Amino acid sequence: MTESYLKYYYQIRDSLHVGFYDMLNFDQLSQYVRDKDIIFNCAASTSHPFSMREPWIDLDVNSGGTFNLLEVIRRFNREARLIHLGTSTQLGRLQYRPADEKHPEFPLDIYSANKSVSEKYVLIYANAYEIRATVLRLSNMSLDKGPV
Repeated sequence: MTESYLKYYYQIRDSLHVGFYDMLNFDQLSQYVRDKDIIFNCAASTSHPFSMREPWIDLDVNSGGTFNLLEVIRRFNREARLIHLGTSTQLGRLQYRPADEKHPEFPLDIYSANKSVSEKYVLIYANAYEIRATVLRLSNMSLDKGPV
């Protein structure tokens, strides 16, 4: 990490908990989410080629896992803020640059389609159940160099 990233990390590291949980394990997620103020959903099966070879696994992890997390938040911790991470590949081939929130979505693989669906779940839950949620789409991030 660059020095600037580390500076911010050291300021907040004692208040962070990085969890490695099975997004498909509802009971495990329930225990993790109950007392959290902010939840960053960084979980994903991120291989585009794998998603094309194993679409059911990708669907389970990227859409089903997000759905589980949303249900856990709805049932056990509606006060938490959810930050859901998406990807620029949800858009498919760009029709204009820079892409914005109004850009049409035409994903080119199962991974990107499932990330798009999971983002829609987050937005639906935020609206229907008043869950405090934000969706962010990241593109080609590198901790050493910033956006590529």
